Amino acid sequence: MPHDVQGLVNLLGGREAFNAKLDEFFETPYNPKGICRDCTGMLGQYVQGNQPDQHAPYLYAWSGQPWKTQKLVREILGTLYGSDAAGYGYPGMDDQGATSSWYAMSAMGFYPVDPSTPHYIIGSPVFDTVRLSMGNGKALEIVAENNSAENIYIQSATLNGRPWNKPWFSHDDVKDGAKLVLTMGPQPNPNWGSAPNAAPPSMSEPAR
Repeated sequence: MPHDVQGLVNLLGGREAFNAKLDEFFETPYNPKGICRDCTGMLGQYVQGNQPDQHAPYLYAWSGQPWKTQKLVREILGTLYGSDAAGYGYPGMDDQGATSSWYAMSAMGFYPVDPSTPHYIIGSPVFDTVRLSMGNGKALEIVAENNSAENIYIQSATLNGRPWNKPWFSHDDVKDGAKLVLTMGPQPNPNWGSAPNAAPPSMSEPAR
């Protein structure tokens, strides 16, 4: 499914139905009838401690509500790591670095929902500024203006000084060096990144 999110949106009946299903997933209390060995770090039925769930907060990028991704990512970063009674740094198992790399990438502001593609979904960065070496003498700089624990929502963005209205970017956009500036605020901006043609690529086209 991560490589065909639009296909799942289509199967569920479109953006509205998909968002309702995803909202339900994050909001319905989890009451397992059996043993759930990796059920740590819970948001509704979402399990941060179990790697197959970890892409789910970013799926709103395909369904026109990326501000929900921004909210969820900040909540997970702020409450589900280093916060349990044992004092462990992350919930559940790290399984070859999946859970810790989710934190590191999400804290910088992006995540590869489908790592077989060169596309990265934008979340809500914890850091005000991040600079990543691209390995060719160039760097990707991500700047979060007005960033704070309250200002978690993207109001607008630019990439290399030009308006950027997509909740994702590709490796080609940044491989030769780039500066992504995210202007943050305390309320969602439902107009940023929500247009159907702003959604990340997928195997399927939107249903007509």
